[in-house]
Amino acid sequence: MLEVLDQILALLDAGETLADAVAQTRPGPFTPVLRALSQRWPSPRASILALGRLLDGHEHDDREWPPMAAQALAALLSSGTELPRLLRQRPRRVELLRDPELGRPWSREELARDLERRVASLADDVDEAAFAERLAAFRNDHYVRLAACEFLFPRLEQVGLELAMLADLCLDQAIAFVVERLGRAHGPPRCGGEGGPARLAAIAMGKHGAQELNFCSDIDLVFVYTTDDGAAGDLSLHEFFSRACRKVTRILSDPNREGLVFRVDLRLRPEGSRGPICNSLEGAERYYETWGGPYDRLAWLKARPCAGDLALGREMVAILRPFVFPRALRPEVVEQIRELYGQITRELAGARGPEGWNVKLGDGGIRQVEFLVQALQLLHAGKRTALQEPATLRALDKLLFHGLITEREQRQLAEAYELWRRIEHRLQLRDGRQTHLLPDKPEVREWIAGHLGLAGDFEQEVRRRREQVRTVYATLESAAGGDALEAPAAGSTELERLLDETLPHDEAEALLARAGFAQAGRAVELLELLCEKPWGPLARRPGAASRRLARPLLEELARSPDPDAALRHTVELVLRYGPYDGLWELLDGNRATLRLLVSLFGCSDHLARMFVDHPELMDRLLGAGSAERERSLEALRDDLARRLHGDPDPEQLLGAVRRFRNEEVLRVGLHDIGGDLALEQAWGQLSDLAQVCLERIYPVVLGEAEARYGRPVHDDGTPATMVVLGLGKLGSRELTYASDLDLIFVYSDEGETDGARRVANAEFFARLAQRLIGALSAAMQDGRLYQVDTRLRPSGNQGTLVVSRRSFQTYHQREAQLWERQALIKARPVAGDLALGAELERWIARYVFEEEVDVEALRREMDRHRRRMEKELAEENGDFYNLKFGPGGLLDVDFIVQYFQLRYGGEQPGLRSRSTLSALSALSEGILDSHTVSVLTSGYRFLRRIESRLRIVRDRSAERLPSQPEGLEVMARRLGFRQQLDVTPGSRLLADYQRTTGSIRGIYDGIFGR
Repeated sequence: MLEVLDQILALLDAGETLADAVAQTRPGPFTPVLRALSQRWPSPRASILALGRLLDGHEHDDREWPPMAAQALAALLSSGTELPRLLRQRPRRVELLRDPELGRPWSREELARDLERRVASLADDVDEAAFAERLAAFRNDHYVRLAACEFLFPRLEQVGLELAMLADLCLDQAIAFVVERLGRAHGPPRCGGEGGPARLAAIAMGKHGAQELNFCSDIDLVFVYTTDDGAAGDLSLHEFFSRACRKVTRILSDPNREGLVFRVDLRLRPEGSRGPICNSLEGAERYYETWGGPYDRLAWLKARPCAGDLALGREMVAILRPFVFPRALRPEVVEQIRELYGQITRELAGARGPEGWNVKLGDGGIRQVEFLVQALQLLHAGKRTALQEPATLRALDKLLFHGLITEREQRQLAEAYELWRRIEHRLQLRDGRQTHLLPDKPEVREWIAGHLGLAGDFEQEVRRRREQVRTVYATLESAAGGDALEAPAAGSTELERLLDETLPHDEAEALLARAGFAQAGRAVELLELLCEKPWGPLARRPGAASRRLARPLLEELARSPDPDAALRHTVELVLRYGPYDGLWELLDGNRATLRLLVSLFGCSDHLARMFVDHPELMDRLLGAGSAERERSLEALRDDLARRLHGDPDPEQLLGAVRRFRNEEVLRVGLHDIGGDLALEQAWGQLSDLAQVCLERIYPVVLGEAEARYGRPVHDDGTPATMVVLGLGKLGSRELTYASDLDLIFVYSDEGETDGARRVANAEFFARLAQRLIGALSAAMQDGRLYQVDTRLRPSGNQGTLVVSRRSFQTYHQREAQLWERQALIKARPVAGDLALGAELERWIARYVFEEEVDVEALRREMDRHRRRMEKELAEENGDFYNLKFGPGGLLDVDFIVQYFQLRYGGEQPGLRSRSTLSALSALSEGILDSHTVSVLTSGYRFLRRIESRLRIVRDRSAERLPSQPEGLEVMARRLGFRQQLDVTPGSRLLADYQRTTGSIRGIYDGIFGR
């Protein structure tokens, strides 16, 4: 192979292109890598030389490189000197690039297991240098992997997160190693009296704390320990932990044969570089109470407990929360932020130099984006806790939702920030140095542009993005005299011209396009409609009560995440309300509520339509800033019970339950789209809400049925009862917005009622179930509670609506098909007789998991059923992908999990979980390798996240993801995808979808034998 490389170099020297040179040489296993270099990556000659050095003196197998692996190796070879050096240092790292799942995220648990496996093989008496080398090798292996991910699958937030997790884990191992050694030498550290062990915590600051590390970032740390009251043998606790922190810092920062682990920066600790290396909790608290200033606020804004005793770290962060985010904005706090603005502006001016542009500190660079975000957080996050988000890109999303920046500003800042960080990564990976300088040298800039795949003029793109950042940043300065340093909406003064009847249509359209409306022509028509209504919020009629609302409403529309959707829903609300001025007076007197309402309209079609249909939800919206992020099942029960005090008649009670459900869905949705709820938290909240509604309605319809027919009893005279079982997403507590409720109804036994109109129990409970379904699904003035699906009952649509316990058990033992057994995995009682439900649960567990199965027949039948569902229900036709039924979709994951649950659930109780994610976690305990489980878990989360957003953002079928650009871009942006150079958010979403479903389908085929 080295001879081939020499031939290629000679041909390059003779003026041939790399593609032509490769075509003229003998093919070999690395030919795909050479072709990849010729197709995309810059610096072909340097890359060929790097490949030669990698091959020289090292044995490599003769397997041909698959396309993705070839691109990964080509990218690393062309990246500069650092990554090829790491590949030469340990040639086995080259094999990491062959992983077909190279682009998938690694979880913290996976990384932790990998590191623990490496350090577990070290001898007990290993010295610090050997231990540090093992940590550095772990870091470098993943550094290479993450660099390939950065080049091929650019996901800035994921790379920053995994780099931060690497730092956390190395730091945690170092702390454990050092504290154990020092404890052996001097005695374990203990608090005074009966205080127990003294503990040490490391708190990550800056980019490490925000989990957005660069490849060559230092890690900024603050060390705190429990107390000064105590000792460690012959050492005071301060002496003990000071020695420990110095050793930990040395292990991480000192060079070894692998390089180093992470450089540590301790200058953000109390008193900076002059202060002690660590402080007790009380000492640190005292320092910040006395001396804490504006820079300390900025530093602790991103603080995160990352290693050592995390509970102690969380205590320290919680203590300083009120200092960092004061609820009451005192004048001196605002003044401090203005001073910070001026100071940082002067620093940025000082960063200019003739040799190039500093991506971090230069004008229009990273620091300006970060400070604008931090200033708005420091001012507003005390009262709006959702804004206490350390990561810059996620914080920008939340500032947009809360109306503090416009959609255009958010998009421009986020896209510029991502571009600057990617340029920074290329500069740092070029030679392994922590640098932020983009040199003026044309050859370097051309190389950066080529490596980024930037089509067009790189210089023009950089200038345009810098100017956009400067413009938005300047709005902070122009607003510095106001109470909130709130940037006015772009073009807000211009927007008032829309109220001028003489403004030509084409000028109005251009004005709206500049303000961020994608469908400016349609927006002009809608605004005209609002202006023509004498009672509307934009009425041109002099003296109209709502006229004073015009400017703020136009500003908030321009600010919203999707101005077109926000305007459309505002028009719907205006037309629904008609001439009622009270709404506009309310909004005119409460700008924060106006902002939240318009943000809601620009974020979620589903919640907007709910609000337009039920404007009485304004009360919930007014309280949204302080409404709980999460409410327990008991809290929901208690709240609903309070609302139903007294003895309301059934119709009033059902209306109250519907209103309660609408308010709670709005609460969950607001926190969800605001970024405050994880996926599983939103599912759990919506599932608990459905259960509470069922629990409250069931006794009402039962009472009505008993009043008409009497109480049902068994043949022996004992009371007969019924339980409502939830299956599907309700059963597994994974319900999403507008999900149907999968229910089946089982009653205790045969008999008849004891009333004047005696009916058999089967008929009584059938009518009871029908009444319950009607109460849940009837469309009333307050809306419909839930659609109910009963097709999972015995015999499906052909079976009776209700079934006795005995018949239920007999049917499943003798007649049920495999899919019906699968469905029961998620069954749980949600209303009715819970004692009967518990008895059924126990029987279902024995039936589903403990009966012997024919493994081959199980595999074959499940695969047949899955393929049939794909063929008959996916209906993919080029216009959309089916998230649930399509190849590699959610059902692939469900069937994989359920196959192993049915196969091994009798032996491993952990597999009996109704939750897909919990069952996946249990599969990693000896059934599937952690890599496969991680691919399935991340894929399932990704698809469920799209499913949820399809419903809440666009109020569409939660199964169909459009494959065409129309409607896809806003969806992609709401999912966190951003424009990257010339690649649109929609294109990135589709690429990730195809990669994810391809990986899932590959695992499915491997398990089911295709």
